[in-house]
Amino acid sequence: MKRKIFLIFLYLLALPGSIWADAGVTVNGTDISAGSGTGWTFSGGELKITSVGDYTLSGSADGTVGVTIDANCNVTLKDLTISNKFFNIAAGRHVNLYLSGDNALRPNDENTPALGVPSGASITIDAAEGASAFNLIARTPVGGDAAAIGGASGQTSGDITIAGGHITASAPYGSSGARIGGGEGGHSGTITICGGTIIASNANSSIVPDLSANTSYSVGNLPSNYGA
Repeated sequence: MKRKIFLIFLYLLALPGSIWADAGVTVNGTDISAGSGTGWTFSGGELKITSVGDYTLSGSADGTVGVTIDANCNVTLKDLTISNKFFNIAAGRHVNLYLSGDNALRPNDENTPALGVPSGASITIDAAEGASAFNLIARTPVGGDAAAIGGASGQTSGDITIAGGHITASAPYGSSGARIGGGEGGHSGTITICGGTIIASNANSSIVPDLSANTSYSVGNLPSNYGA
């Protein structure tokens, strides 16, 4: 009987997508299939960060992992790809987001921003210290009404500061949300760019702000077609 139970256990371990399978995304080196760790939980396909602290997210997931950051904290994206799901900052929270390696956020819902920063939330994006690459691609789907970085469809964005990194905020032709700012029908919070390289593009054009030394600018209450 014990041998039979042992063999069943080995069979379950070998099943693709079994309950022991890794989710493909780690928090501070721990695969989120563990269900929880210091300051975070993973349930129902949502990774939620809930406590003040320093977190490094790595790995890749396609349609299986969405991310909500519901704490004032520091988050490093290190070679992270989240496809066909969401990555959102909760309202009322400020997040310092650091970039290391190659990162990509690509939702499949046309009303969902690639990097959601709703009204009441704020984010500062910068290159991680010591990183040799610090890239982020934030891309919305065809016909999307959400911003690439900022608000969802019909939603005003929170405050967004870009201090470093190489950021591509893009959408296919026909998308109506801002590249950085508010979703279709919404407005922007304050957008401050004081470093890094930013490409805000659609299928037909791109905008690359002049970020020469000691140059910064801030703008607020922008229409939803603001490009960068």
